[in-house]
Amino acid sequence: MTIAVACNLADGLIIGADSAVTVQGAVNTPQGRQEGILKVYNDAEKVFSFYSLPVGIVTYGLSLLKQRTIQSYIRQFEHEHTVKDVLEWKLEKIANEIWTFFNDKYRESFASALEEKHQKGFDEIPTNDRPGIGFMIGGYSPGEYLSELWEVNVHSQTSEEGVHVLRSPGTFGSNWRGEIEGVRRLHKGFSFQHLDAVISNILDFYNVEMQPELLKKIQTIVNEAEYQIPWDGMPLQEGIDYVKFCLDIMINQTKFVIGAPTCGGNVRLAVIQHDRFEEVTDTDFAIRTF
Repeated sequence: MTIAVACNLADGLIIGADSAVTVQGAVNTPQGRQEGILKVYNDAEKVFSFYSLPVGIVTYGLSLLKQRTIQSYIRQFEHEHTVKDVLEWKLEKIANEIWTFFNDKYRESFASALEEKHQKGFDEIPTNDRPGIGFMIGGYSPGEYLSELWEVNVHSQTSEEGVHVLRSPGTFGSNWRGEIEGVRRLHKGFSFQHLDAVISNILDFYNVEMQPELLKKIQTIVNEAEYQIPWDGMPLQEGIDYVKFCLDIMINQTKFVIGAPTCGGNVRLAVIQHDRFEEVTDTDFAIRTF
């Protein structure tokens, strides 16, 4: 699993992820065939530059396709397209090209197994029944002075379903993907899953349906529980601190609760400004001179 975070600000965009890779599968043991998590490796790369452009990519979900890392496929994409090819591409074009490239690799990796499992053609298998692999792609389109953020869900049935904008230029804030329950609880002040279960049980107990007036009141209470962050004017260093904080929440949650530490390792952070992609630590950015 992965925790991936992106933070879009007026002065640039920060992306980050943990570096744990969870290997799942089955092995034969003296007690029989055992399935589950076989190993958790740390120090995987999930944050990538894109050529020498002011664009960055963070991945979440599946870490391998046909025994190859996501990074190796991104570098293959770069090998097959020259800088001249992509220099004038807007972020939307980059996102769609990445979807097309990886969707082909995804089909090669999973189509046969999924068709056999579901007893139907690959294109008939709902997106939610497919192993997930996604990207957040952020940075600057040619001629733009504000950054933007796009999401690419490779396992989606079509590019129209799988590619969409998360943060258009001038829309500031954060997005989280992967294993995010701890971050969501911090921001929202509750667990969506458990709140829905409480409401459903109350409605079932009294054998009533949700009424629009009650739903509106619940939504008001829920909105008031959310922590408010003034993204407007937030400096890049504060954005780096925020992204690192969110990553640490999930890393420490999976470290201490029951189960394998599926988020972990050293965090990876990068800052994208109008003229550069730069890997940083959470402490060294503020002391640099530009």
